[in-house]
Amino acid sequence: MAFVVFSNHGTLVALAAAPSATVFSVPAGQASRLACDSAVACTQPDRPASELSLPVGLTQCPDSGLYAACASNVPAGAGAGDPSVPESQAPCPDVAGKALLATPAACSDALLANGSQGTASSSPSPISPSVPVSSLGTRWASEKLDLKVDASSLRSGDKALLTATATVSVTSTNAAIEIFDQTSGTLVGACAQQSQCVVAYTSQAGLHTFRAFITQPTTRIPAAQDVPVASNSVYVSWLGVTLASDSPAVGAGHPITFTARSTIDIASSGHVLQIYDDTAKKMLTYCTRGTTCSTSYELTNGASHSIVAYLSGTPDARSALVRATWLSLALNASTVGAAGETYLKATTNTDLSTTPWSVAIYDAHGSQVAMCKTGYICTGSSNVASAPFTAAVGSAEEPNLAGQLGSVVDSANTSVPLTNIQLRSSAVEPARIIWGVDSCKAMTADVGGEHNLYANTSGHLGAPDFWGRYLTDTICPGISSAEVAMAHGLGLGILPIYNDYDCSAVAGYDTGYSYGVAATDAAAGLGIPAGRAVAVDIEPPGPACPGAGSVDSSFIQGWYDAVTGAHYAPAYYGNGTDGSEFATAWCAAVSPDGGRPEIAAQSFLWSFEPSFINAGAKGSSPGFAAYSPGCAGNTVAWQYLIDTGPTQDVDLDEFLTSMPLWYP
Repeated sequence: MAFVVFSNHGTLVALAAAPSATVFSVPAGQASRLACDSAVACTQPDRPASELSLPVGLTQCPDSGLYAACASNVPAGAGAGDPSVPESQAPCPDVAGKALLATPAACSDALLANGSQGTASSSPSPISPSVPVSSLGTRWASEKLDLKVDASSLRSGDKALLTATATVSVTSTNAAIEIFDQTSGTLVGACAQQSQCVVAYTSQAGLHTFRAFITQPTTRIPAAQDVPVASNSVYVSWLGVTLASDSPAVGAGHPITFTARSTIDIASSGHVLQIYDDTAKKMLTYCTRGTTCSTSYELTNGASHSIVAYLSGTPDARSALVRATWLSLALNASTVGAAGETYLKATTNTDLSTTPWSVAIYDAHGSQVAMCKTGYICTGSSNVASAPFTAAVGSAEEPNLAGQLGSVVDSANTSVPLTNIQLRSSAVEPARIIWGVDSCKAMTADVGGEHNLYANTSGHLGAPDFWGRYLTDTICPGISSAEVAMAHGLGLGILPIYNDYDCSAVAGYDTGYSYGVAATDAAAGLGIPAGRAVAVDIEPPGPACPGAGSVDSSFIQGWYDAVTGAHYAPAYYGNGTDGSEFATAWCAAVSPDGGRPEIAAQSFLWSFEPSFINAGAKGSSPGFAAYSPGCAGNTVAWQYLIDTGPTQDVDLDEFLTSMPLWYP
C-alpha cells in the first residue's frame, strides 16, 4: 500500500493512496489529443471526465481534502459490547458470600510486581476473610492494580483482551477485581479469586474506555475515591466504516453525494477517513475529523463505478463497495422490416428498475412512442413519417409505474409525462441498410497499376457504400493515403479495423487495452476524427487462431476503455451467435452483475454469422439478419459472405447507417 503525506497547518497526516496495490493508468495524452468533429456527437475533451463538489448546504471540512464536508455525531453502536471468556481459559469460579453478577472472565494467580505484570506466585499474601474493604484502607492503599489491553485499534466485531493484574490476591476477601467499560457504564468482567482477571470483549463500534477496580462486588462503576485500588485507564477503538449514496443512478453530468461514516470520531485517532473510487483507482477526498465525511462526485460520461470508504492505515476498516451509475442513453431507429414502420430501441447502461427513473421514446411531434421502467432496453415502433426520434430518462409522474408500459402512440392521453429529466438522446433518423465490402488488399490499384480492386468490385458486385480496411500493416497492408483520397472522392465510408496482434491472444484486460491504444494511435495518425468507429477483429477459434476460444470479458472491457478514452467509438467483429465464445464473453462483459452495462449501450457489434456460401451482391443481398449475442448490444453490422473468390477477393457486408463510419 502506497502512502502520501499531506501537510495540514503543521499536522502531518498519512493518507493511503489506494486500498489495494492495483494501480490503473491511462497513457498520457490519450484523453485530450482529439476533438469531436461537427458531424458526430462525442465526449468533448475540454471538460474533465469527473468532478468533485461540496454537497449542497454543507461546508468545507477544515484540514481535509478538497470538497469534503465533515460532521461529528454520536457514533451509532457505541453501546455495551459482548464479554466472553478468553480462548483456552476456564471461567473464574464465583465464591459464596460474594454477590457477584456472573461474568465470563478468567482468573489466575499472576502477580503485579514493580508496576509490571509479574509471574505466578506460589505463596500470595493472604488477606483475612470477611473484613470490610473500607476498613482495610491502610492495607490496600499500598497495593496496585494495572490494566492492559492487547490492541488499541480493532476491526468492528473483533475481540480485545483486557487483563487486570494486582499486587495482591483477592482470594479469601470480600473484594473482587472488576473491569468496567466506562463508555457504556457496564461491568465487563469480575474475578472473586486470585490476583489477575482476564476478559475478552467485543464491540461493533466506537472508542471505549476501560478501568479496573478492587472493590466490593458491584455492577456499577465505583468512583475512584471510594475504593482503595483503581487501575489506569485503557482505550480501545472498534473501527468500522459504512458508505451510502443519495442515489443509485443519475444522468451523466449530475452529482451523486457519498457519505462515509466512521464508528469513531477520527479527530484525535491518528486515522483519516477517505472516500475512494475503486473503479478509477483514485482517492476522491478525505476528512481528518468528525464521524462523517461527504462529497459530491459526478462523471460527465455514462459509466458505473464502485466507491469505497476506509480509514487510512487500517486495511480491514473499510466499507462495502457502493455501486453508482451515471446513466448513458443510446437510441437506435431502423426501418429494417415492414415498409413504413420504424423500429425504435433505447438502451441504458443500468437496469432502471433499481433506480427512480424511467425511459421514454418520443417522435418528432413530442408524442410518446414508448415508456419502460425495467431492464436496459425499451422498444417501440412508429411510422417513418414521425422521424426524427428522441429518448429521455426521468421520473414518471405515476409512482406505481412498473414494467414495460409499451406503445402509447394510439392515444396521447395514455402517455405518462417524465419530470426531473436526467438526460436526453440526440435526435436520430431511422437507420437504413447500406451495402459494402471489407478486404485485406488495398482498394486502389496495385503497384503495377494493373488491378484496381474498387473498380473490379464495383463492376462485378456493385458500387459499395463503405469499405472495411485495416489500420496497420500486418499480413494485410494498412490503409494508405491513396485509399483515403479515393474514398474522399467517392464519398465512400470507411470502417477502420485493427488486427495487428496474435489472433490467439484475445484474453485479459491489459491485452485489450494495449490493442485499443495501438489502434487509436494509428487512427489519430490517419486523421480519423473522434467519434468514429474503430473495430477490433476477433476471429473464431480454429487452426489459424487456436487460442481465440479463450476470448474473455476483460479483453472486451480493456478494448472499450482504451478506445473510448481516445474519444473513438468501440466496435467488435466477432461471432454474434448466442452461446459462441465471443457472445459468451460479450454477455459477461456487459452483465448487470459484475459487468459493465455501459459497454453494451455505447459500442457496436459486427457479426460474421450467419455466413452464406452463395448470396447476392448489391441489389440482391439478403435482408439484414445478423445474429445477436443473446444479451444487450447494438448489432449494426453483418458480414454475410466471406471471400468472393480470387477475382474480387472481398467479403460482403450489410451495415445499418447507425454505425459511425469515417467519411474522409
